Amino acid sequence: MAYLLEVKDLCVGYYNVQVLTDINFYLQQGEIVALIGSNGTGKSTFLKTLIGWLTPWRGEIVFQGKKLNNLLPHEIIRLGIAICPEGRRVFPGLTVLENLKMGAYTRQAQEWRADLEKVFNLFPRLAERKNQLAGSLSGGEQQMLALGRALMAKPKLLLIDELSLGLAPVIVENLINTVKEIREQGVSILLVEQNAQLALEISNRTYVLEGGRIVLSGLSQELLNEESIKKAYLGI
Repeated sequence: MAYLLEVKDLCVGYYNVQVLTDINFYLQQGEIVALIGSNGTGKSTFLKTLIGWLTPWRGEIVFQGKKLNNLLPHEIIRLGIAICPEGRRVFPGLTVLENLKMGAYTRQAQEWRADLEKVFNLFPRLAERKNQLAGSLSGGEQQMLALGRALMAKPKLLLIDELSLGLAPVIVENLINTVKEIREQGVSILLVEQNAQLALEISNRTYVLEGGRIVLSGLSQELLNEESIKKAYLGI
């Protein structure tokens, strides 16, 4: 079977410290796949490697049949992968509209104008605040902006790092509905999330990362009933 994304025997780290060991992972077109684990297990490192911020020590990353290992981030983005990073990382001194345009920097203006309207339809609050500085937005609005900025690259695969971090439950619920809508529009999603309950409930499949290794994977609904998951992540 041809996967949208396939990772084979991936090892990666920082300087001489290995963080991820022998990671095997796949994602199919149309899926929401979650990656869960406690702090420091390598979840964000995995996303940074997929987007080209880190270079694999060993193994392969294949997206739509093309090997990504030695590509630069802008080349990977052009191929159809975008990231909504942990902590939002909006440009505080730029307006909402300018931030969104930054997300489309690899595309020509005539290509992204229609997508700008799609983002505003998805996030009406961003349309209302398009001339407002991003640094003055609330945390929830900045998360909307980070998602919208990533969508401006017109990705086939969207990487989301800690969607719920620091946000009120009602805001998180709205964002979850938006993520599902993004998937319905044809964008596959890899969700890295410390809130295991949230991740398991909205994803099709889940991988569990511990100590830099995948220790468990399967259908999310089945993992919700897994005793080890309940004890380690759900407080049951």
